Amino acid sequence: MRFMFLHPRLSLEGDPLGLMQLSASLKQRGHIVGLTLLTEDYIEAIRSFQPDMLGVSLMSSDAVMMHQVLNKVRMVFPDLFIIVGGPHPTFDPSCLMVLPVNAICVGEGDEALVEALEQYGREGHVEGIRNVGTVTTPVTLRPLVSDLDDLPFIDRDIVYAKNHIVRDFPLKTFAASRGCHFKCTYCFNHAYNAMYAGLGHVVRRRSVDHLIAEMRDVIARYPTSYIKISDDSFTYRVDSWLEEFAEKYPRLIGLPFYCLLRADVVTRDMVRLLREAGCRSVCMSIEAGAETVRRDVLNRRVSNEKIIESFDLFNEAGIAIYTNSMLAMPRATLADDIATLDLNIRCRPTLGHFTIMAPFPGTRIHDMCEKDGILPERCGGDGDIPTSTGELSKLTTYTDEEKNIQKNIVLLGPLVIRFPVLRGVFLRCLAKLPSNNILFKCIYTVTKNLLFKRIVPVRMSPLLMLRIAIAQVKAARTQVG
Repeated sequence: MRFMFLHPRLSLEGDPLGLMQLSASLKQRGHIVGLTLLTEDYIEAIRSFQPDMLGVSLMSSDAVMMHQVLNKVRMVFPDLFIIVGGPHPTFDPSCLMVLPVNAICVGEGDEALVEALEQYGREGHVEGIRNVGTVTTPVTLRPLVSDLDDLPFIDRDIVYAKNHIVRDFPLKTFAASRGCHFKCTYCFNHAYNAMYAGLGHVVRRRSVDHLIAEMRDVIARYPTSYIKISDDSFTYRVDSWLEEFAEKYPRLIGLPFYCLLRADVVTRDMVRLLREAGCRSVCMSIEAGAETVRRDVLNRRVSNEKIIESFDLFNEAGIAIYTNSMLAMPRATLADDIATLDLNIRCRPTLGHFTIMAPFPGTRIHDMCEKDGILPERCGGDGDIPTSTGELSKLTTYTDEEKNIQKNIVLLGPLVIRFPVLRGVFLRCLAKLPSNNILFKCIYTVTKNLLFKRIVPVRMSPLLMLRIAIAQVKAARTQVG
């Protein structure tokens, strides 16, 4: 059977691991797998490949755009079987009634997608397959994959053959685990964990040997000088797994790596082990500067003192820190956003990044906004789903002036964190200027690019840098168009 993925875009910031994992499972069963992107003539690519089934992994932020794309695909290929998976159909399965698709895949698709393709080839339908829903058959879930070592290594070739810049960029991404047991209100994990209650352990880890074996395979085949481990939280405590990783990784891999962590689990021993293993950069979110906002709005119960302590430990160890913070929260004020900027300044991250809180349907923070009546009419319906966390706030509790200031914190905040002496002039003058000016956008882009090189300091040839620059210019022109 022939299966094709339709994917929005590829990025140097990380490989699409879910797509790659599904492709590996399909190929393991002998199926032919293709990939097309929205950045190319995907209609012609579909016509040329002639798939038996087309698959899309859909994020809520891409839902509006992909609805339009799938309408176009359906017009050209009225008989093509289309299945959509990913976060959006998982947490809003009613999208099946809106999108021009034949089925949705909910939750983990490793086994479900293979079964769907093979049954469709034999019987011409996908009814009765767990994790797959149609307009006539509601979704029932299968247990989670219990042993991640049973899965094949992800299929990187399907992406790297499509984009040689991504292949040659020396940062390679890996997943050491699946799942997150925390219940942050802005994230889908709380709903995901509730869905899978009684169907297996939500948080599962690969063995250290299996993870390192994949890393060695990738290093042998592709340019690699820096490793990114993309787990929601690489570790929750100092345990035997982390100790084994810290012993084997520097001996068998020996490359610097970047991982994600939560400030509330960090200890001095953890930082020491990570440093000894080869960790040279981390992502550790602050989210909000006011403890009451973190606790009551985000359900993140960590004090400012603990956050500062964790940042200080990594700074003392010489490990670069990339941090995320959100602005424009419900049940908060502009003063709370200023407090978030100030806590970032105190924590001294290498790169402090800000986003505007996006109330995606299916999250508790969306329900909170809806209950408080602070969403515009129809927010969350088709056409009103936030398309990015860089938009002006949708919440009606903030004035237009406050929304403009929040956007300026997004654009100029990283520079202010790096040079705190700018805080006064920023808050007195710059923050009140129109946020849609080209100068602020240029400052943001330059600041982020320069500082991110300290987070992932990969070495690239002049030719590769030129190829990346040309690709970025082309992508910017495409977005403008």
